Amino acid sequence: MTDINQNSIDSLKKYIDISLGSQQKISFFILSWPQNIGKSNIAQDLSKEVLWDYFANDFLYIKDFSIELGKSHNIKVQQKDDETYKTLLKEHNYKDIWTREINTRLQQSPAWKAKILLIENIERMTIWAINAFLKNCEEPLENRIILATTANKSQ
Repeated sequence: MTDINQNSIDSLKKYIDISLGSQQKISFFILSWPQNIGKSNIAQDLSKEVLWDYFANDFLYIKDFSIELGKSHNIKVQQKDDETYKTLLKEHNYKDIWTREINTRLQQSPAWKAKILLIENIERMTIWAINAFLKNCEEPLENRIILATTANKSQ
């Protein structure tokens, strides 16, 4: 791990620890660096450290496959009939996940300290998905942490 990644993890962990120890109900962090720096890996490593054995239950990772799939957006609000997993490349399976499902997962109680949501390339959400997701920020639940990545902070 490079120094920049370790320094980033340490700084982000400090802020997450502060938010989990305070009365603040939700924390929203945007990691904005150029592409292929490792933003998602940093967020995932930190989440594993914060959640320990509860990582599998309390961590939701919305990985952006929009480029590989030829889509313009990675999260939409429409509900899809076929919710089966599909193979993408050799090492990945994907499932189309919708804002309603994300909201439902965040509303479930954490098994331990917190629920952590990682959204890769948040700028690729549709405007309708952003509006539907905004409820999580307007009516926050206790111990919910949202980590979002973007390579373009102006979007």
